Amino acid sequence: MNEVRSEVLHLRNVGHEKGMASRESMILEERKTLQEEFENNFDELSKEIKATKTSFAKLNKELSAAISKQLLS
Repeated sequence: MNEVRSEVLHLRNVGHEKGMASRESMILEERKTLQEEFENNFDELSKEIKATKTSFAKLNKELSAAISKQLLS
């Protein structure tokens, strides 16, 4: 009887360990996907920030020129 209980517990533990390994694998895969998505979004946002800074610098230069022209007129 004890052998049967031991075998049942062993099989239950093996099933539990396989389930845990499967879930862990799924979580790691999802983490990798999210990390790649984060890196892509970060790169895209960095490019947008750089473009916005360039645009603001250009607008600032144009505004300064316009103000100088008005003050001199």
